[in-house]
Amino acid sequence: MFAAIETGLPYPVRAMLISGTNLVCTYPDQERTVAALKKLDLLVVAADQMTPTAELADFFLPKTTLLEEEELLTSQSQPCLQLTQRVFAPLGEAKNDLEIAIALRDKLRSHGLIEYELMPWQDAAAYLDYALANTGVSLETLRDKGYVAIPYGYEEYKKTGFKTPSKKFEFSSSRRQQAGHDPLPAYQPPAYAGVTGFDLTLLTGIRSLALHHSRFHNHAWARRMKNAPELVIHPDTAARLNIGRDDWVWVQTRHKTPRALLKAKLSDEVPSHIVATGMGWWFPELSGPEHGVPLFNIGSSMAYGPEFDPICGSPSESRNTACRIARADPAEIAGLIGQIDTAPTRA
Repeated sequence: MFAAIETGLPYPVRAMLISGTNLVCTYPDQERTVAALKKLDLLVVAADQMTPTAELADFFLPKTTLLEEEELLTSQSQPCLQLTQRVFAPLGEAKNDLEIAIALRDKLRSHGLIEYELMPWQDAAAYLDYALANTGVSLETLRDKGYVAIPYGYEEYKKTGFKTPSKKFEFSSSRRQQAGHDPLPAYQPPAYAGVTGFDLTLLTGIRSLALHHSRFHNHAWARRMKNAPELVIHPDTAARLNIGRDDWVWVQTRHKTPRALLKAKLSDEVPSHIVATGMGWWFPELSGPEHGVPLFNIGSSMAYGPEFDPICGSPSESRNTACRIARADPAEIAGLIGQIDTAPTRA
């Protein structure tokens, strides 16, 4: 998508509607992401707060939170249909995704610009009725009970098989083979293996119970639990590099993109050759439209390609890469962290 914005190939992308996601904080290579979004003729962002992505928008649409929405879902832990119900009516002019899409559809129709009818619903309730049409469960029942169990027996797979061409559990993937790939998983060393001068491997997949991707950074209770972007370092590695608990640390990847500034957390939950952090960090209290993203978000130091997995298309180093770290001089960063809460995170 970003390549299409930049080059116009294979077709030009001139406008974008972003809803419920914060690309500036959650995509690798933030510098490129911001440049691409600024190149658009029109950028519309729907969100429940002014995120760094929303700051770039030509138009900002107030979006509902989960407390103002109804959502139908299947349980991740038990075979059942669930309905999350709204706690209160939407505040102000906030609308949910479907309401925004319906309004956009109606405006496009008034100008004769609808080529395909993809949304026959007039409101969210009509969409939920459509989704439930073949289940034998009504929206009223779900609103009353909260969930309805889906009949499912133990070892059901023995009756119907697995959802593979052979109906068996495939250690050798027939679909991969049909697509011309090795049907067996095989280890391929990463492109960054053995890169001179970058002796540590950086992982970026750590999650927090206080935060969800880039969300909740404006909530006091969440910030009491997680007040800064952390870099988990093995104690032996920290001792070798003269890094102490809660020291600020510079992280630089092999791509020589901007360094990220993270707070050290010493733990043996990672091996000595690994350092690990999470993604999506920003500080709503920091002034300016970027809210600290170029400095405190690890995505500013991660590449988005050009090497991509030949099967799934994932960029090879957006989640792990080679890096080096160094303790930041407190005098050097005093002005950089002066506007944020740097107190130790609650244990």
